[in-house]
Amino acid sequence: LLFAIVVATFVHTYFMQPYIIPSGSLEKSLLIGDFLLVSKFHYGARIPMTSVAVPMFHDSIPLIKKKSYLFSDNFEERKNSWKNKLQLPYMRLPGFETIKRNEIVVFNQPADTLLDMNIFTPERNYYKPIDKKTNLVKRCVGLPGDSLSVIDSYVYINGKKTQLPDRAVLKFNYMITIGKPFDLRGVAKKLGVNSDRIVPAYTIPNKILEQPKMMKLFNKIKSFEVIKKDSSYSYFSNNPPLYNRRVFHELQIKQANNAFINSMTEAEAKRYAGRWGIISIKKLNYKKGDDGLFPHDPRYNWSFDNFGPVYIPKKGKSFNLTIDNIPIYRRLITEYEGNSLSVKGNQIFINGKLANQYTPKQNYYWMMGDNRHNSLDGRKWGFVPYNHVVGKPVFIWLSFDNFNQGILNWKPRWNRFFSTVHGSGKRVSYLPYFLVGLTVFIIGNKLWKRRKKKA
Repeated sequence: LLFAIVVATFVHTYFMQPYIIPSGSLEKSLLIGDFLLVSKFHYGARIPMTSVAVPMFHDSIPLIKKKSYLFSDNFEERKNSWKNKLQLPYMRLPGFETIKRNEIVVFNQPADTLLDMNIFTPERNYYKPIDKKTNLVKRCVGLPGDSLSVIDSYVYINGKKTQLPDRAVLKFNYMITIGKPFDLRGVAKKLGVNSDRIVPAYTIPNKILEQPKMMKLFNKIKSFEVIKKDSSYSYFSNNPPLYNRRVFHELQIKQANNAFINSMTEAEAKRYAGRWGIISIKKLNYKKGDDGLFPHDPRYNWSFDNFGPVYIPKKGKSFNLTIDNIPIYRRLITEYEGNSLSVKGNQIFINGKLANQYTPKQNYYWMMGDNRHNSLDGRKWGFVPYNHVVGKPVFIWLSFDNFNQGILNWKPRWNRFFSTVHGSGKRVSYLPYFLVGLTVFIIGNKLWKRRKKKA
């Protein structure tokens, strides 16, 4: 048993690691409930930095819900704690390929230094070692040395619109309008989608929102998102809707004849337009000035759909530092590369020395999801350092629908069993070939043993 554990740990650490897709940021390219095998040797296996940990448990032990490793997450004592002194420096074995543009990559979430990854502030406590940060899977849309922009939700590299692999499928959020108050279940059934993907929209007069008392009351409605504004009304979604008649009456909230559709492809939008009383389906284009986005500075009037340009640093290649771009590179210079940085007037000091350039010690990458409006990615937390890269997903060995609804509700997606992650053309399941090969092996093994026994 001990030998088996040692072998399994060695394979898990240096060759191949299982990973399950928990969220829909890459749908329909990869689906929730895809069971992946992630290669460690393609890019070169990373030597574990956390030296004392329970083998094959990432950051916690199931059932008892305790950390699976020794490390102090206390901000004050983290530098002097004996537990943290057990951490090893970053090292990586040689690989046989580098990360290519638009490859799908598994990596440690760089901003996983808070209990809630959705809440990001540039200055925050560090509470996890690099190799114990949450594993994420995204598409690498930007490589070291690239200049990246997002224009109307499409990625541009060095001024040119990027071409995705043929298996990549982009999804967006849409506003759908019909000729009468929205029939949620009816339209969902006609569209062939789950009703939880469609959220009815509501309207509220802008003059109501201009009143502080009313705005305070409006903010009590939980789980809402303002979708758009026109000259008279604001449209917002609320999932699940809070049907408080008194509040709705006081705020003059009414259900609109449109709804917010979560995650739809452009092909689906074209197919549904003009049918079943649908007047229009319009892709949402989120407003600029979202302060929840990288680099979390009011000087950058960016949005999920219109972002950048931003230069992605390359190892050994110097780039200019200015007062204007220092918010983009501050975290890279300090936390990822271990320098001190201060700004005095219009001057920048790195490790106490005046600096107008910086030369990075490692490569950086830009990761994004194909489900463009429903992905926590580089637009939230910026660059992914190479020392955070885990590996390359190469194989889907199992896949189940309804994955987040409990194991009793799982439904196998047979056409995805034993299929490759990357590649071109229609996805092919190699499960039949595996079963045939396994059957031949079992029969052959029995015949061999019988023949040997007779001999």
